[in-house]
Amino acid sequence: MTDYQVLLDFDGAADVHREIKRQQALEILDTAVKVGADTVLVPANTERGCLPDKIVSDLQWLTEQAVGRNLRIAYEAMCWSTCVNTTPEALKIINEVDSPALGLVIDAFHIFALQRTVADLAEVPAEKIFLVQLSDVSDIPDKQQLIDIARHQRLLPGDGIFPLQQLLACLREKQYQGPLGLEVFNDELKKQPPADVARQAMAALRRLIV
Repeated sequence: MTDYQVLLDFDGAADVHREIKRQQALEILDTAVKVGADTVLVPANTERGCLPDKIVSDLQWLTEQAVGRNLRIAYEAMCWSTCVNTTPEALKIINEVDSPALGLVIDAFHIFALQRTVADLAEVPAEKIFLVQLSDVSDIPDKQQLIDIARHQRLLPGDGIFPLQQLLACLREKQYQGPLGLEVFNDELKKQPPADVARQAMAALRRLIV
């Protein structure tokens, strides 16, 4: 298993929620160990009350807890996250924490849905990329549609307009050799038999990487 998901709204949690979030974090880390994962995925906080001055210290604490369990933390800047919603912003946080056990999730949706480019990865070393997630969309969503499209209408890679070949070329240039997977939340695909969807997903991935 490559990663265990997911610890939500942890970094920069409001003071009133911090202890609860830390207890949730410990439970998730312990569960990751039990199921044999080596990495826990942590998206950047999406709450309006996110405290930016607490993000680094929270991730330092979390990473220390992970290291004590032989785990890594994969930090993901989601396009609707409150304080950290781009890859360069996430990398800045990761560099401040400065631990080999803290790295990035590179998610095509969260980069390209904001009409950003692979230039966001320019300063990212391969060893700081812990996980790559691919998906596609038919059209760039409006800001108000981001969450709905992300959770219900993503497409398989190659079925939309994202410049995924550019992303893969960038990763090859960096000599990234870590996990590469699909994160496609799609209501129509959910209605189909799982085996059929799995075959479609594998075919899409093969077309993309060949």
